[in-house]
Amino acid sequence: MVGPADKRLMVFSCDAAKQPFVLALDAKTGKQAWRIQRDTEARKNFSFCTPLLIEADDKEQLVLPGSDAVFAYEPMTGKVIWK
Repeated sequence: MVGPADKRLMVFSCDAAKQPFVLALDAKTGKQAWRIQRDTEARKNFSFCTPLLIEADDKEQLVLPGSDAVFAYEPMTGKVIWK
């Protein structure tokens, strides 16, 4: 889970064969907080990973490996920080 105690999110990597994406759900309500399509040119879009929350330059980053790439997202918005 990521985020402050009053707004926790559960993050899921959904790297299926077609249209891979990352999904964040509100931990209290189960409602979708954000959903981001994976921007990748991978030959095989099917992978498994465990999200990792890190701190770099005093900011949290959510690192999620995927097919042929590693992504870092802003935890509360899903904005791509780096790829």
